[in-house]
Amino acid sequence: MNKEQALEEARERFRSAVALRLEHKRKNQMGRLMGESDLMEARGLKVIKVSKVKLLEAIQQCREAHKKAFAEAHTGWKKRVVSELGIGWSLAKEDKKFTTYFELPEPQDHTKDYDRVIMMLQMSIDTEIDLPAAEFARYVMDEWEWKQAFEKAHIAYSAVF
Repeated sequence: MNKEQALEEARERFRSAVALRLEHKRKNQMGRLMGESDLMEARGLKVIKVSKVKLLEAIQQCREAHKKAFAEAHTGWKKRVVSELGIGWSLAKEDKKFTTYFELPEPQDHTKDYDRVIMMLQMSIDTEIDLPAAEFARYVMDEWEWKQAFEKAHIAYSAVF
């Protein structure tokens, strides 16, 4: 094997390794992006029929729980912001070094996500609804794509104050 063949073989091994790594990374990202119910659905599990009345009850309960959790988190966030600003103000008045920037992401209210589904169900003339696994996870189990980030904010801000 000459030098050019060896170099080409090394390049090919490198390309294969990169392709394998990219595929592995893509699969990991898909696993994180797809919840358990999405994976179940992707594997061919069937859609279920649910009573519209029961589905409405479930989503309304989830909405009320979210609304309450958001109110708690937002109140805690405001208190934390005021506290941070107060600390900065006190330090500035004393001519001490203070921070002009702090990162406290505001909790996001997703009540409209629930409201949209509730309105759609209320306007539907069907008494039974076909519900794929991903929608079941959102509407009944309250497992939305944004839920993990929301829960982190809720814990961070409502536990402190």
